[in-house]
Parts: sequence; C-alpha cells; structure tokens
Amino acid sequence: MFADRTLLILGAGASFEVGLPLGEALKRDISDALRVSSDTSQYPQLVVSNGPIQEAITYAAAEYQPEGKARWQMVQTCSQISAALPLARSIDNYLHSHRNSEFFDLCGKLGIVRCILAAEGNSKMALEKDSFDNPRLDFGNLNGTWYNRFAGLLFESDYDEFLRRLANLDVITFNYDRCFEHFMYHAIQTYYGVTPGDAAKVVILMAIYHPYGTVGNLPWMGGGATADFGANVPGNSLLPLAASIKTYTEGVDRESSEIQAIHTAVRRARTVVFLGFGYIPLNMQLLKPSDNPQHPDNSKKKNYYGTVKGLSKEDMRIVTHDVRTLVQTGFVESRLDNNELTCAKLFTEYAFSLGAS
Repeated sequence: MFADRTLLILGAGASFEVGLPLGEALKRDISDALRVSSDTSQYPQLVVSNGPIQEAITYAAAEYQPEGKARWQMVQTCSQISAALPLARSIDNYLHSHRNSEFFDLCGKLGIVRCILAAEGNSKMALEKDSFDNPRLDFGNLNGTWYNRFAGLLFESDYDEFLRRLANLDVITFNYDRCFEHFMYHAIQTYYGVTPGDAAKVVILMAIYHPYGTVGNLPWMGGGATADFGANVPGNSLLPLAASIKTYTEGVDRESSEIQAIHTAVRRARTVVFLGFGYIPLNMQLLKPSDNPQHPDNSKKKNYYGTVKGLSKEDMRIVTHDVRTLVQTGFVESRLDNNELTCAKLFTEYAFSLGAS
C-alpha cells in the first residue's frame, strides 16, 4: 500500500469502531446536552442543563445588548434544537435548515463540541497512564479495529521508507473528532521509537483535510483553538472551539484552498478507500472536482474500495455509480458491493490487494 497515491475518505463509521457515536446516537447526545431545565437560583430561571454550555452562553451573551435578552434567546434556541433533533437526519442537516436563524449556529456547535470531546474521552483511544505515569495510548484496546490493520500496512518498512510512503497518502475526514491524527501521533512514537516532537512534525505535515472542521487542534499541533483529546473544557474554552466547526454551508465553498486541495487529492489518487462513509449527495458533490477529463492531475487508473454496510442492493448500485464517476479517467475498478463489511473487515478482505497497491 502507498506505492501509488492513496486516499482515505473517513466518515462517522470509521470513528465508530473505536467508540464514537454514529448519527442517531450523536443526535441524542446533543439533544440531551442542550436540554433546558429550571434553576431558580439564576436569571433567567430556565438554563441549559449542561453546565459548560450554559457557561459558554453566558460568555457569548456578554457581547450583546441587552445581555439578558440575548442570553434568554440562546437558552430558548438550545431548547428548540434539543426538541427538534430527533426529527432531523443529522445535526448538520438541522443547522443547515436554520442557517439564517440567529443563535442556532452557535448553540448547535456548542453541543457538537461538548459531545464530541466527551465521546473522545470515553473511546478506546482515551489515553491511559503507563508505569512511569506518562500518558499513553494502549493499542491493545484497538485490536479488531481498522486503525491497527491500517497501521500494519503502513508500518511494514524502516522509518525512512515509511516517511517516503507516507508522502503518497492523503486523508479526507468528514468527522469533527481528531481520532486519526491522535492515532498517528501516538502510533509513530510507539512503533518507531521517535520523540513526541518528531512524531508531531510528521503528522502536522501530512495531507489531512477536515472540510467541516474539528473540535479544535490537539495541543501538540499548535495554532488556533486547542483542546486535549477527550478534554472536559470549561465554557469559556468551548466558544473558540465551536468556531472551529463548519456547517454544510461554510464547508462547501468550492473556491476555498482546502476544497481545491481535496479535489487535487481525489484526482491524483490511484487507490481510494471509503471507510464508514455515508455517500450523502452533499458530501459526494463536495468531493467531486470540476468535470475535466483532460486535467493533468487525473490518475489514469482508479481503484475504489469502500464500506457500504447495511445498504440495499439498489442503493449500492447508486453509490457505486456516484463513486465511479467522481473523476473522469481511463480505467476504473470498484469494490463497493459487500454490505456486510465493517471498516476493519475491509482491510482483512482486501489485505493483499491493498498491500500491493
């Protein structure tokens, strides 16, 4: 694997294998986090039950006049989101539907950040203390997940060759979490024995794209708003982290440098692997470069692999067509016809094919 340009496209199912929630569970978590209850010790009497979110709202309302009215409207907005989320396809769809309504964007993003950070902290990737009281990632907890199987293909050479092969890898993750970066940072240290600083440099230089943003940078990444993996942050820290999240509308500016880089990655890749991806039309449109069969970046051959767990045969045919027509090229092979494959099983099913690509 990685002898040619390789592209990983990660959806919620990729993080689900290590314990993060899928759409329905995430909606439920956010709905609970934004639930409003009575508190006669404060004004207004109705407050968001989740303390850090209420605290963040108090900080945010201080920028408005009158402050009390803005705070009350934000609490009402949280209550409305909490009640409506069970009806929505996803939190992203719901915020997109209310993109012109004041405070919906802020309150929804506060819920996303709070719940994703909590999910990271409860996942199989949460750090533990080693015998020297240093934080470490126990990779034994990740046995049976695609992360360890992916690492088995990536780490089958010495360090210098690994770095050369890594230059052939692009990653597009539609998730708000930082699981992939977190895994790579710790896996490189553990497998090759390099320092945290050297591992950080390697991961920072990787071509990893989050078209909808993340819940902030990890501290070793530097720059912008940061939060430890799985951190329980106070309300004043939630606000800058919420600003790192993008809605559908914000994420699909096709002229932005990141989307242009994503299109280049899609064009160049000879091997494309979809992991836990939902193939919804809006995200497929985001991935699709402008139609130009003569574009010099287009790979002459495309091999597509992907999980389609739970899809019907008819939906698998639609998804396969959408994937095969992402880029105009001369030769295309696709393997998106097994709706029993998990992300981990895909790496088992196609271990030799992916290893040779």
